Amino acid sequence: MSRRTLLLLVAIPAVIFAGGIVALIAIRATATAIMSDLRVYEPAAFATALEASQACRIPLPPEATNIRVAGWSAGVAHEEYLRFEAPVAVCLKHAAILVPGAMLAPVPTDRFAADQRPPQSGIFRDLSWFDLAVAQNVVGAGGGSQCPQVWVDQNRGVLYFRIAD
Repeated sequence: MSRRTLLLLVAIPAVIFAGGIVALIAIRATATAIMSDLRVYEPAAFATALEASQACRIPLPPEATNIRVAGWSAGVAHEEYLRFEAPVAVCLKHAAILVPGAMLAPVPTDRFAADQRPPQSGIFRDLSWFDLAVAQNVVGAGGGSQCPQVWVDQNRGVLYFRIAD
């Protein structure tokens, strides 16, 4: 066997092996960077709608009470959640503001179950206040990647809002 052939038989596997190691290191570094970039916003309940609007940059009606917001981001991925209580008419009017151009429609039970997907586990300390699973007589609008989604529980006067990527 010639020296050249022997050199190729040794060099090619060595280059492939080294390339694999470099690729694994790059993948691990990227995953670590994404996790270290995680930002979570989970304040206590707000006392007033004005206070909440200033903190979360989502406009709220003055009648809103029991206002809760939370959100997380990591790189370009993010989710934001909002829940407040108000008279049903106020919730319905405000839903149209949060999802402009979308028509509120009754949410069928089978679709509602899919809409209730929980946020990624382990990010928030407590998101039990986003109790969409117990909502009844629900109308909703919007949804999809980067598109806000809103639901109104017409029995309890609760508005739920989520935007996710």
